[in-house]
Amino acid sequence: MAGHPCAHRSPSPRWLVRAPTPGLGRRDRRSNRPPRTPLARRPKIRIERPVRLRLSGIFRDESNRFLVLGGDNGLRGYPVGFLAGDRRAVFQGELRTRSIRLFLGSRWGALAFYDVGGADDINADVSMFHNVGIGIRALGPQLSPEVFRFDLAFPLTPYTAGGAEHGVWPPRFIAGYRQAF
Repeated sequence: MAGHPCAHRSPSPRWLVRAPTPGLGRRDRRSNRPPRTPLARRPKIRIERPVRLRLSGIFRDESNRFLVLGGDNGLRGYPVGFLAGDRRAVFQGELRTRSIRLFLGSRWGALAFYDVGGADDINADVSMFHNVGIGIRALGPQLSPEVFRFDLAFPLTPYTAGGAEHGVWPPRFIAGYRQAF
């Protein structure tokens, strides 16, 4: 053994050897993984927070076009085309859970959302409408690569029609595919 390259090494000095800490650093004999500590555990529900802000305007338009807002294109709690004009501002925010596998390989997730937006011909006249809601997202890879969505939106802002103020719109149920944004 004299010719072996490691034969000349002496054991490490005592001051370099660390005493084992009970419960830390020991590996599980069954899985050969480090032990799980409370700080190392992953949370059961993980939240994602996507947001989107869109500002749109039509300037010097000669083809008589306008921007609409309501339904799937912004304010989910209001009817399609509820607001229209040359200027539009929309903010959408969602809190999404991470999807879980339920049955037949489908993945399901839940979310809560908040939308605010307005549209009018002049920037100073744009009044903002708000809505909140909850929703479910489902992905069935056998059916489609797109996400199916089911939202229930609650409008918060009363609307005015013909100079008279009305109450808020009733809740709206929206079903479709693809994410809202």
